[in-house]
Parts: sequence; C-alpha cells; structure tokens
Amino acid sequence: MARSVNFVWNFVNELSQRSIKERGVFLSAFDMHPYTKGVGK
Repeated sequence: MARSVNFVWNFVNELSQRSIKERGVFLSAFDMHPYTKGVGK
C-alpha cells in the first residue's frame, strides 16, 4: 500500500510543480481532483 501512496504523492507533486512553472498557478485540492479521480479503486 505504501507504494501506491508514494506513486500518487509523486504524481501530485509533479503535477503541482508543472502547473506553477507553466501557468504560475498553485493547484488546490479541488483542481487536482479530476487528475486523481479513480486512484483509490
């Protein structure tokens, strides 16, 4: 289970960094939801 949690954590961190670098916008939890939808299945 730790592997799955780390995978999602790393994905969200990468997504957040890309958003800040490309658009200058920090993503909120609401903004990240569509990207992580279905991960818990």
